[in-house]
Amino acid sequence: MRIDTIVNLVDGILTNSGYISDVIGFADKIEKVKREFLFISNDRDEIKKAVEKGVYAILYSDDSIEIIDNEIAWINVLNINEALLALLKYRLLNVTLYTTDLLT
Repeated sequence: MRIDTIVNLVDGILTNSGYISDVIGFADKIEKVKREFLFISNDRDEIKKAVEKGVYAILYSDDSIEIIDNEIAWINVLNINEALLALLKYRLLNVTLYTTDLLT
């Protein structure tokens, strides 16, 4: 997913664009972080670990978070939970959902 698309979806501000133009996935738990992911967190220690794991972008809402790596994208939002929900809605647009009647 392109960084500019993410910024628009979450109504965020790109505080540092670095050299990154897109990510391949996103995670809100440090255990799920992979290289080239967007990491969603306000926890400074987890953000540091995610950067060390090779994330390409950080999405945060805490204005006191410092940019610790100028090569990756940093996206500031007003509400991190609303931003996560917006990303999930977008990802689910291409998912086919099936329903069935209750079997008796």
